[in-house]
Amino acid sequence: MFKLIYAIIFAISSLNSVYATAAINVAITQIAPHKSLDQVREGAIDELKEQFPKIIIHHYNAVGSIINATNIAASLNASDSQVVIAIATPMAQSLKQKIKDKPIVFASVTNPKQAELVKNYEHPESNITGVINNIAALEQINFIKKILPSVQKIGIIYNPAEANSNAIIQDLKAYEHKGLKFILKPLNNSNEVVLTVNAILKQIDCLLLINDNTVANSASVIVNHLKKEKIPVIAVFDASEFGVLASIYNDEYTIGRQAGKMAVKLLRGEKLANIPVETAYKQLTTVNKKVAEELGLKIAPINQ
Repeated sequence: MFKLIYAIIFAISSLNSVYATAAINVAITQIAPHKSLDQVREGAIDELKEQFPKIIIHHYNAVGSIINATNIAASLNASDSQVVIAIATPMAQSLKQKIKDKPIVFASVTNPKQAELVKNYEHPESNITGVINNIAALEQINFIKKILPSVQKIGIIYNPAEANSNAIIQDLKAYEHKGLKFILKPLNNSNEVVLTVNAILKQIDCLLLINDNTVANSASVIVNHLKKEKIPVIAVFDASEFGVLASIYNDEYTIGRQAGKMAVKLLRGEKLANIPVETAYKQLTTVNKKVAEELGLKIAPINQ
């Protein structure tokens, strides 16, 4: 009898030891290599490593290609990753299409419902939850009007293949009755940047860089081209390094931290349906005084 009890205790102890030492394996995927998405990745990695110092993290980058994103998703479906973090809408869509039996945490997605990632934010119904990165359309417009009170014609360059961009434009156009007109120009890939900018610059008072992955990858070229024409550029992501006049955006590193916390909950056994979709909670604004001077503009102080 004592031998049997000892054997059971030993077996349980051994099993607990296996769980305690088993490698934790997480994959982080992103649609393209640009600063904002890189910050999301770093935030997620820092959160995961703080909680699991010996965690194994595999990083994948689709370098702007939907084909690559699909292939990454297919390979991760057969991998031993316990949780997959998807950064940006196209990456999350590719993963959801291919992965059915692993939990997915999306990060920096503009409109998860319109992207058909999730229907119920409070209790996600499938294998995906995550963090929304969206500045409300009215907030964007109010920010633009505060920076440029007399602006009327606002240009937007966007990739029509990105669901997030279409959602943003739809929301913005609902406010055209406020004396604004949005001039839209599609950008299918980075090779079309100069042609697209040339096609729009004579029609606009300023350009709004929305949270579009193709645009973000081409931000430097877009901003430099418009700067020569003395056309102000305002961004809805952190584009200060490119010389935009002003930016309003959610802190991407913090979004990564939020997504990392969700992944930690999943790794500790919490059910995905009990992990609600979150919105980004740290918003920032910047104004480049040097660019304002170059454009001959006087900008009123912005409340942080």
